Amino acid sequence: VFYFSGCHCLLFALIGSLTSLDITEPVDCQALYAFNQVRRNPAIGLASVILSLRIIMVGSESRVIVCLLVEVMLGHWSF
Repeated sequence: VFYFSGCHCLLFALIGSLTSLDITEPVDCQALYAFNQVRRNPAIGLASVILSLRIIMVGSESRVIVCLLVEVMLGHWSF
C-alpha cells in the first residue's frame, strides 16, 4: 500500500512539475504549485516509511532501531 501510494504521488508530482515548466498561457500558479506540494510531501513521507520498514525487517526488529525509526517517520510526517 505504501509503495503503490508513494509511486502514484510521485508520478502526479512529476506530471505537475512538468506542466508548470511547460505552460505558455496564463494560469492560476498558486493552485498548480499547491497541487505539486500536496503530491510531493506524501511521496517523501511514504518513501521514508518504506525505507524504515525495510530497515526494521533487516534489523531483526530491535527495539532501539524501531524506536529511532518511528521518531524519524513521525518527524517526516509532522511538517
